[in-house]
Amino acid sequence: MSGHKYTLKITAHDNIGVIVRIAQVFARRGHSIETLNVVRDDEHDTLPVLYITAYGNKTRIDQIVAQIKKLVDIATVTLNEEQDG
Repeated sequence: MSGHKYTLKITAHDNIGVIVRIAQVFARRGHSIETLNVVRDDEHDTLPVLYITAYGNKTRIDQIVAQIKKLVDIATVTLNEEQDG
C-alpha cells in the first residue's frame, strides 16, 4: 500500500460482467483494488452501488476514474480521498 487512500463510489447497471470490466480498468493501469463492496437495495429497485478502495497517486486514480466513466454500464462515479490522520 503506497500513496493516498481513495474510495470510488460507482453506480452501475446490473449487467453481466460489469465488475469484471471495472477490474480490468485497474489491471490495465497496473493498479490493485484494496476492497470491493457491492450494495443493492432491491426493495426500491435502484441500481447497485459499488464501493472500491484503492491506494495510489491522484494522477493515476484520476485516469482510472476517467476510464471507468467511459464504460457502457456505468451511471455515475464519484471519487473521495481519505484524509491522513
